[in-house]
Amino acid sequence: MNEIKEILIQVYAYARFPRSLNALGKFLSLLKERKADGVVDIKGKESSPFPKNDQSLKDGTQHQKT
Repeated sequence: MNEIKEILIQVYAYARFPRSLNALGKFLSLLKERKADGVVDIKGKESSPFPKNDQSLKDGTQHQKT
């Protein structure tokens, strides 16, 4: 669930904010329906924090070169 939620949050850059917000709202609504029906969803892993060093710049630069 957390990974799907994170994808829907990140997609706003491509699909524009209103569409992303609508998709996130629909997803959360679906989760509420499933919970009401007795379905127990596994939350999944939390997103990892952004690194506090400059490694992400190096990784991004290297990724663009390949």
